[in-house]
Amino acid sequence: MIAALAGLFSFIGSSSVQAQTDAVEFLNALRSRGFYDTALEYLDGLQASGSVPVALAEVIDLERGITQQVAGATSRVVADRELQLNNAEASLRKFLNEHSGHERAADANSLLGQLLLDRASTALTKAEAAETPEEVSELQGRARTLTEQAEKIFQAAHDQYQAAYKEYKVFIDQNREEELYEQKQRAEGRYINAWFSLCECFYKRGLTYPMGSPDRKLVLDDAAARFEALSKSQFSRTVRAYHARVMMGKCFQEQGDLGRALGIYQDPANQEAPQLAEVRGYAVQYTLMCQNDPSRANYEVVTRLATDWLTQFRNLATSPFGVGILYQRAFAQEKRAEAPGIESTQRESYLRAALDDATVVGRYDGPFQDVANLMVRRIKSQLGDQDAEPKDFETAFERAYALI
Repeated sequence: MIAALAGLFSFIGSSSVQAQTDAVEFLNALRSRGFYDTALEYLDGLQASGSVPVALAEVIDLERGITQQVAGATSRVVADRELQLNNAEASLRKFLNEHSGHERAADANSLLGQLLLDRASTALTKAEAAETPEEVSELQGRARTLTEQAEKIFQAAHDQYQAAYKEYKVFIDQNREEELYEQKQRAEGRYINAWFSLCECFYKRGLTYPMGSPDRKLVLDDAAARFEALSKSQFSRTVRAYHARVMMGKCFQEQGDLGRALGIYQDPANQEAPQLAEVRGYAVQYTLMCQNDPSRANYEVVTRLATDWLTQFRNLATSPFGVGILYQRAFAQEKRAEAPGIESTQRESYLRAALDDATVVGRYDGPFQDVANLMVRRIKSQLGDQDAEPKDFETAFERAYALI
């Protein structure tokens, strides 16, 4: 079936450019519906066909890499995810080796760089759970190497996108030259995203060094300066620039300089523009993390701020930052239950509030899922609920799901 479609699409349109456009639109439709195997089979069919236009044949490896990367990112099976990401890296590198001067080479560089950064993040997560110093050091070293590779790739993408952006004249009248104006806007977006990702390489590299070490401070200070440069550039009013401001604060937070981080988060956390909802959400999440730090232990403040945000932005409660905010409230409630001299009824109230929040967080994939599920088991043990018969469907379903 797909082989037949591949043959059909190779003749669509009056030009090779049109054939490429039609094929990519078809692939996007397959990927958007999660039909990754079908998309890969379709690409194999195109490659096997002897009548594919040159413009389309040149991007087959790129489209294959895109498909494999998305398939890997959405897979819940670790082995399958790693296999797809390995294949995606190979496909993207093959495209870049054979078509380094292609107009979509910068896109491939960005995708490859992001893939390497994601792998660095995975290695850092594993390092946090490692049991021996040797294993921690090995995983941190692996993550550091990946960030160095990603930096080179994002630098290439940055330079390519910058050159493309500078080809446009400084001022374009949107009313008179609408199409050209939109093209420049897209070029600007790609340039800013590559710039942000390049900064992110230094941030992730800083995390590969132990807390308190001179190397960690040196690299994170450098990353903060890079994010600040983006946030104060000619693009300072863009969403990405506000993200850069938040990440500047995160660089100081990861050094333990919480006061400086909180000062930086204050402005983005108070932005009201709808397009800055994600920026605002992460600024609030990171603010709560700082206040939950043992050096501050402002657990009552965290509970109040998190509740205010979750009440005001109910529609964002299941977003990644919304789940992060909910976890910070759960953490604060559990800590409030540990206060010396607290009455037993109040202690149970805090624990059950933390349990409710942690149970919800544990249902969502992300950085807080495992720690939330650990919290659930810990609190249930304290409350004596560990072996109790479930009294509602949600509890019964949660326990059954955990056994799968």
